[in-house]
Amino acid sequence: MKVAVCSSDGKNVDTHFGNAECFYIYEICGDRVINVDVRETEKYCLGPDAPPDPEKMADKIMVVKETLKDCSMLFTAKIGHAPRRALVNENFKIVECEEPVNLITDLIEKK
Repeated sequence: MKVAVCSSDGKNVDTHFGNAECFYIYEICGDRVINVDVRETEKYCLGPDAPPDPEKMADKIMVVKETLKDCSMLFTAKIGHAPRRALVNENFKIVECEEPVNLITDLIEKK
């Protein structure tokens, strides 16, 4: 199973979905976590001072869905309601946590 991780260093789940500039992609094989790819993306969130632009946000979430289409789960430190809903509607399982990547297999078993 492939999973996507919001991470600043590829070692820890420590980045908010809206601030992610890339997604680390891992293959889960039993209790092993194997890094297979890093996929760059435009940040979903434009910051607290940016006016909301629903059309632009919808476009960005479509890009994320396409970028992660072969993944079944997303691990992130936090995620807002709108992107969570959009991804859950596409059958992504989302786990909010702040853990080392090598420990996410324990979280998969709980979901």
